[in-house]
Amino acid sequence: MRKILLYGVLLVSLVSCYKDLGNYSYHAINQLTFTNFDTVHGYTVFYNDTLRVSPAVIASLDKNPSYVYQWSLRVAGPGGAYDSADSVIAVTPDLDVRITNTPGTYTLQYRVTDNNTGITFQTRTTLLVTSQVYEGFLVLNDVGGQSRLDMLSYDKTAATFTQYTDVLKKQGSALTLQGQPYQVLCAQYTNANINPQNYGIFLLTSAGTNRVNQETFGWDPTYNISYLMIGDLPAGFAPQHLTVEPTYGAYPDLFLYYNANIYNEALLASQYSFKFAALNSYTASGTPFTVSPYVATDGSSATLYDMDARAFVTQASYSSPTVSAVPTARNYPTGEDLVYMERAYSGSVYAVLRDTTASPTYRLMRFTLGAAQNYYQPITGTDIALATSFAFSPDLGYMFYSVGGKLYEYDLSLQTSFLMLDKGSANISYLSFHEFYKRATNTTYATWARELLVGSANAGGNGTLELYSIPPVNGQIVQQNQWTGFGRIVSVAYRER
Repeated sequence: MRKILLYGVLLVSLVSCYKDLGNYSYHAINQLTFTNFDTVHGYTVFYNDTLRVSPAVIASLDKNPSYVYQWSLRVAGPGGAYDSADSVIAVTPDLDVRITNTPGTYTLQYRVTDNNTGITFQTRTTLLVTSQVYEGFLVLNDVGGQSRLDMLSYDKTAATFTQYTDVLKKQGSALTLQGQPYQVLCAQYTNANINPQNYGIFLLTSAGTNRVNQETFGWDPTYNISYLMIGDLPAGFAPQHLTVEPTYGAYPDLFLYYNANIYNEALLASQYSFKFAALNSYTASGTPFTVSPYVATDGSSATLYDMDARAFVTQASYSSPTVSAVPTARNYPTGEDLVYMERAYSGSVYAVLRDTTASPTYRLMRFTLGAAQNYYQPITGTDIALATSFAFSPDLGYMFYSVGGKLYEYDLSLQTSFLMLDKGSANISYLSFHEFYKRATNTTYATWARELLVGSANAGGNGTLELYSIPPVNGQIVQQNQWTGFGRIVSVAYRER
């Protein structure tokens, strides 16, 4: 009986399941697809210009269509993720809207909801909001003893530069540069004092130091350097030089130089922000000393020069308020004048030194921070005593120096100089291998970082900026680009993206 009963229950269950198969009816729903919407190259628009996109919505079933449209922007995060909520910019079938978002890269999203089914279809692409000052070389000039900032604005899509003379005036900036030019410097770092763009553009002249807005080049009084300083400042405070290590994490090490004093940017724990404070430059006995404007830093420590004792000193860490003598074991020379010093992105620090004799000998020293010197030899290059500008190739290690209109390459191993340029009566006023913050992730920046920038001007003060690639084995340098229409070039920086 139990077997018969169990069989009956199973039979009823199977019959029930069989009947359920006919309880559902299936039908196609309206499917939407999009054309005339560039998901490969995306779109580019200038800040404050109108973006127009007219996609076509293709329906699989064209019966009583009723749609709701939405256009939105998101900030694209690392790896394609999204780190911000949608910002709705339009609710129309086509996009025709003025873009006032801060220049940068966004995700443009188009959503269409079918009111008959409640189903939303969407597509995405990239949107680059740019400006005429979005990226490029900033060139600080001396024009008749006064400062002028020009720009070579770079279009990475076309790989071309557009030159803007007096870019502050062009942008309608409230900042009018006064006095003689000292330096322009760009620095990428996280700083509560310069949010939201986390980018500093500093302009140093004999009339003072100011920042400009990172996107518009606008200015207000709070952009003066005094708002980034701790304590009272001397009257007429006008720093002459700013040193930065641009690749050291979110907080690069900055050293501000004014009248033989160094101001090091220090962390204020109470504000979680950085401000400049005087670095206590004292000897072991507590006597203050005159410090050189040249600082070699990797962002975690620094080497400076005591011009009174004619000796190198070190700052143990970026947060240390004091400096100390270099350990004797590192075998650093003493008793000489420091002519020039820089740290290349290769990690090598180069220092040009001159002894104090009536007919001085120039020497070149090479070292890495925190380690013993690994090169210290007389410089036997042509007219080295007349050199006015220096730059060191970060990958080949050559020293470049200028004498009037002549440019020499000095080979440290051969201890020989090679003439690379002769500009006749023109004078070379600027040399550098620019260090790019995003060099490791941007192949264009990586190429430019290995190339030499040369600024020169004729007797009338008309300036030229050139970019040269550097061949190995003392090959003749090769011009990659040239721009004219400047004044006497004093300093060059690059506004990165």
